[in-house]
Amino acid sequence: MRPRLRTSLLVLLLLGALLAGTRLALPPALQYAAEESLLHGRLERALRLYAWLSRWYPRRPEAGLYELQQADIYYYKYGNLPAAAAHYRAALGRDRLPGGLATYAREQLDLIALYGGDTSFFPRFIAVADAFRRGSSAGFEEAEALGQALIADNPPPGLAGETWFLIGESRLRLEKYEEAIQAYEQVFTATTGHRLEADALYGAAYSAEQVGAYARAYEYYSRLAAAYPRTLLGEVGLFTSAQLLAQKLGRPAEARRRFELYTQSYPEGYFRTEAQENIKRLT
Repeated sequence: MRPRLRTSLLVLLLLGALLAGTRLALPPALQYAAEESLLHGRLERALRLYAWLSRWYPRRPEAGLYELQQADIYYYKYGNLPAAAAHYRAALGRDRLPGGLATYAREQLDLIALYGGDTSFFPRFIAVADAFRRGSSAGFEEAEALGQALIADNPPPGLAGETWFLIGESRLRLEKYEEAIQAYEQVFTATTGHRLEADALYGAAYSAEQVGAYARAYEYYSRLAAAYPRTLLGEVGLFTSAQLLAQKLGRPAEARRRFELYTQSYPEGYFRTEAQENIKRLT
């Protein structure tokens, strides 16, 4: 009996190891199947697979991504904002959601809170964003065209600002810099205190740099630095405006004072070493 018992135990141990290995291999296989379903437009199947992964593998590093994928399907493809919001919140509840994606989930929740009640224009804005997020030239061109059509129908000011910003981002990626500037400007001229004003100022400044309009870029960077101090974009605006004075506009004395202001305003700033070197060089 003992040899038979030992054999039975060995079989059970081997079977357990096999099952454990299968369980470890299952999530990547299911994730691949979900991604493939999403790629081919089989949305219901993708939702089922991501929901299954979320339910049975809540402790995996990718668990937040499973929730995020479900949220995006509901948001971009079905326009089911309550379901999307629930999954964005669930994604934020996961411990291991990367910081950039956590910011994205919060921004999506902000958009739903701000504009979700608009059943006329917001679905069209979502279509603009969906085209943009494809990340290809064709997607950017489609986003620009859809955005312009939406603007032509006079959406509410807040949503118009969101749309102009995506038009600007699309044009920037298509290297249509002058047109990008025009779109970004609409965010901070046609609206007051828009939530994307700082991002639009940065986009306009960067686009102006690309076409050699350095005085214009300096104006935007300076405005960004003054309006949004103690923020990352404000810091970038202050440092870059000083660089433009020194390197492109031929105003070294002003540049030195601006670099000094940077070191005073951001003593632990990202560009502090470069700023200090510029101060020495310009003294």
